Amino acid sequence: MALVINTNVSSLTAQRALADSKAELQTAMERLSTGSKINSAADDAAGLAMTQRMTAQVKGLAMAIKNANDGQALTQSVEGALAEVSDMLQRMRELALQAANGTNSSADRTFLQSEINLLVQEITRVATNTRYNGELILDGTFLNKSMQVGIEEGENIIFSVPSVAAESVGAHTLVGNGVGALAAGQDPATLTGDAALQNPSTIADDIEIFGFLGTRETASSVGDSAKETAVKINNLTGETGVRAYAKTYAALSSSSATAKTYSVKINGYQTGNFVISSGDAEAAVDAINQISGATGVTASSANNKVILFDSDGDDITIENTQTLAGHSDLVVEKLGEDGAITNIIGDAVSLQISGANDATRVTGTLKMVSPNAFSIDQKAVNHKETITVGTLASYTALSISDGTTTITPTVPASGGYGSIDAALTAIQAHASYGDLLFTVDKAANGTDLEYNWKAAGADYQVETITTGTTADYDSVTGGTSNNTVIVGDGTTTVTVGFADGSNPTIDEVVTAIQGGTGYADLGFAVTKAPNGTDIEFIWKTPGKQTGTATYVVAGVSNEAVTTSLPGQGYPAAVRSTYEATGVTNESIAQTTQGVNSLGYYKENTNTANLINLTQVNITTMVKAGDSISIVDAALDKVAQMRSDLGAIENRLAYTVSNLMNIAEKTADARSRLDDADFALESARLAKAQVIQQAGTSMLSQANQMTQLVLDLIR
Repeated sequence: MALVINTNVSSLTAQRALADSKAELQTAMERLSTGSKINSAADDAAGLAMTQRMTAQVKGLAMAIKNANDGQALTQSVEGALAEVSDMLQRMRELALQAANGTNSSADRTFLQSEINLLVQEITRVATNTRYNGELILDGTFLNKSMQVGIEEGENIIFSVPSVAAESVGAHTLVGNGVGALAAGQDPATLTGDAALQNPSTIADDIEIFGFLGTRETASSVGDSAKETAVKINNLTGETGVRAYAKTYAALSSSSATAKTYSVKINGYQTGNFVISSGDAEAAVDAINQISGATGVTASSANNKVILFDSDGDDITIENTQTLAGHSDLVVEKLGEDGAITNIIGDAVSLQISGANDATRVTGTLKMVSPNAFSIDQKAVNHKETITVGTLASYTALSISDGTTTITPTVPASGGYGSIDAALTAIQAHASYGDLLFTVDKAANGTDLEYNWKAAGADYQVETITTGTTADYDSVTGGTSNNTVIVGDGTTTVTVGFADGSNPTIDEVVTAIQGGTGYADLGFAVTKAPNGTDIEFIWKTPGKQTGTATYVVAGVSNEAVTTSLPGQGYPAAVRSTYEATGVTNESIAQTTQGVNSLGYYKENTNTANLINLTQVNITTMVKAGDSISIVDAALDKVAQMRSDLGAIENRLAYTVSNLMNIAEKTADARSRLDDADFALESARLAKAQVIQQAGTSMLSQANQMTQLVLDLIR
């Protein structure tokens, strides 16, 4: 072994080992002093990234838990205020029920109304002053609020608190005042006797209810009364949120100023004789009430008229049983759902005394109520028209049109079709047959053709005309021999003519009508529509209006296409043409099917309007009864709000529980990555300390090894 003094390898080795032990000692001391295994990226780059993400997640979860707890506090505050509103509404309902009792006087009801008014004011005060953290929460401005209950964007719960002010809650109500006696194109004023015994539901079809809980359909039947329709709607209340109430009010009076003796049948039950005049109706009230147990109809008087009332909404049939000459007619009027004598629906029907006994039926009023907005509709039925064609053997041409598409089937080489089956085959084989809005089939009698309209509702020319609005008339473009146009308003008729086969344009038709005799006396103006293809009828005066426009097709006997321009809710005809040439005594029987939109809509809308708490009036027995449904709807609305808030509160509770669970598991996972194992690090520290001490001693020994060289040179 060589002895050198310039390089002390043993010392260098000891220094290196000492540095390593020092680093290990420092690492152990750092981990023990911080409690973390990863104190820098050098310790574990991937682990550091993971722990940072987990730290952000844990802190985010902690804040989300706080947010959810704050949300619970908010919902509890709102629900507490709504509980007070609910208590006040319950008191209002009690007062309405008390006022609806016949034992109370007008003064009693006035006192009760005073408390109602104060409760309404207090409900509004609560709504406009309830705050959470300084923000109003019941006035309708607390909308689309977001509670951040997650750690990422979009992990939130959005909710709104509608207003519970008195003017904002109540019954969303759609009142349908059904009219009696409707045949296609008829006005109620023209109907008497058996013709008046039809209900507004003149078609069997589906009633579609668009409620806040959902949309459902129920089938209506021909002749359904308001009561029967209400039952069908109420069977779906749990699925739509819409409830229906049916009532029937009618007014019976005499047109005579002097007292006359009459007798009537109410729902088939005979009254005794009673005396009634335009100035006294009490005897009639007594006579009708004597049989009310059998008829279900009670009577009262107002303005010297007999007010008939069926609380279930059944139809009321009234039949005159007097045939004495010289008597004045009895007058029947349908009243609205409030029973007010001034709220007359449609026109009066006279029950004639002279001659055969007259009868009429007064249909009920349907009131549909929901705590939230809704609408109701009745789908149009698929319409059929039976075409009486007679013998087809002599037909030299056949043309069928739906008003837009016209087809002319090929005639056999023999010059005629020979049978209805051959004609039907030729029609259905035409290239444009599929473009027609209807299919053509053989009628059940085997000798006629039948149109079956494809699309429900879309094929009807139905117009509702009110003052200030415009109704379009769909012209019949498929005809080839239009020669006469007739327009009328039920009183005045204007007829203008054109040459056969001239097929006049819209401008020519409008000009001819405007220049026709009697045009100035019509109740409406006739102009060309902006689309250039229709005729517009614009009514001059308010109220219910009707009118017709008829194209008469020449060349075939008794062939006409009529479009009726109805007033509110009245039926209209279907636009279509059928034409055959080279035929005599051929006729077309076009059945005009009434589309009455359930027969229970008013004001040209089928969307409910809100009757709010400020309109609650219990000063009369009838108004008090009506107010109950308003308060009930408000209670339902508040109950729905409380239910929604309760659901949100429970959801937040589950959210908090879930967030805490996730935070726990995430923190545990982060601990496994980052937290120092004190037992392990303590052992490492002890080892490093021993090695450090030993290394220091060995370095000292190595440094002294070079002293041996001095012994050689002494």
